[in-house]
Order: sequence, then structure tokens, then C-alpha cells
Amino acid sequence: CALAGKKIVRREALGWGDVKLIAGAGAMLGLRGALFMVAAGSFSALLLFPLVRLLIPKYRKRKTLKFGPFLAVGALLYMALDSNLLFRTWIQKILSAVF
Repeated sequence: CALAGKKIVRREALGWGDVKLIAGAGAMLGLRGALFMVAAGSFSALLLFPLVRLLIPKYRKRKTLKFGPFLAVGALLYMALDSNLLFRTWIQKILSAVF
């Protein structure tokens, strides 16, 4: 993830702490959980970071963000939704189409 992000944006995209967090979550949640965590974390970062910049004065001039909390939101969302049978069949259909 970190190396692919670096190739795409031509600078450090993910820190190694984020990579370790993804690996640890992958060990606990499985590949499906880790992929969902990264996707949901990215989506929540896209939605929430502009709000954080507007609402919290010390973040107004920041151009970068810490990605770990957004990854944690993605992992918590996966754990909450994984118990739902409808969600499980939906995510399995998506992953079987991708892989």
C-alpha cells in the first residue's frame, strides 16, 4: 500500500504505522476485513477531513492528515456490519466480482 501510494502521488502517501495497522487488522479481520477497512477509511477521510479542517482551528492550515484514525473507523464499521447477514452476502458478491 505504501509503495503503491508513493508511486502514484510521487511522495509518501502512507506511513509505515498505517501499514502496520492494516496488517494487524488483516490478521484479526481477515483479508476481506482489511480491504473493507482501507476502502471505508479512505472514504471516511474524504468526507470527514474537510469538516475537521473547517471546525477545528489548529487543522485549518494543514494539507495532510493522520490516516490511522480513519482506518480505525473503517475497522469498527466492518466489525459492526459483519454481524449483519445481509452485509456479509453483499460484500462477498463485491469481492468475488473483484477477485
